Amino acid sequence: MAGSKSIFGRTTRLVDIGDNDIAKMVAKRRGEPRVNVAKLTAAKRRGKPCADDRPVSKATVNRTVTEPMRQILTRARKVWKVPVQQIDWAVHMLPE
Repeated sequence: MAGSKSIFGRTTRLVDIGDNDIAKMVAKRRGEPRVNVAKLTAAKRRGKPCADDRPVSKATVNRTVTEPMRQILTRARKVWKVPVQQIDWAVHMLPE
């Protein structure tokens, strides 16, 4: 997640991740600024700053936070046999 401290670290156990943690992660990602790589590169070439204060889109939050976390925790439960908390993923998916 774009240059900020992560919600989860090396000491976070999969079994400890719950609905509240996913909600915090979604909220944090939603508040991050959008980065347009093409505009940023062009601005740097011209020596000008390029700031886009708009937050990332809801689809980006779903693709970079909610869906990967769901995949990881589902794999942990099914393949690695790690007991994980029941998470209501529909609540965390943002409408696109």
